[in-house]
Amino acid sequence: VGQAPGGPDEDPIGFPFGGWQAPLMDDVSGAQVGSAYEGTDAPLLGRRTYDIFAAFWPHQEGGQDNEIAMLFNSVPKYVASRGRP
Repeated sequence: VGQAPGGPDEDPIGFPFGGWQAPLMDDVSGAQVGSAYEGTDAPLLGRRTYDIFAAFWPHQEGGQDNEIAMLFNSVPKYVASRGRP
């Protein structure tokens, strides 16, 4: 489970410690995250996380995060939500 790994302002609702992971990322931890997602068939995301992903990842292919962008953009996503579909 990851909560707001992009930065402290990514999703501040309901969790006061969001973004703690971002300043600790380096090449080693980035490779670890990449290997954790390797072979992913379909992620299960919360509604807010899905909205963040949908706004960000489609525009990252060809850039620094190309591998993970291609993965996230190519697999189906399942969204858990109590609200809108």
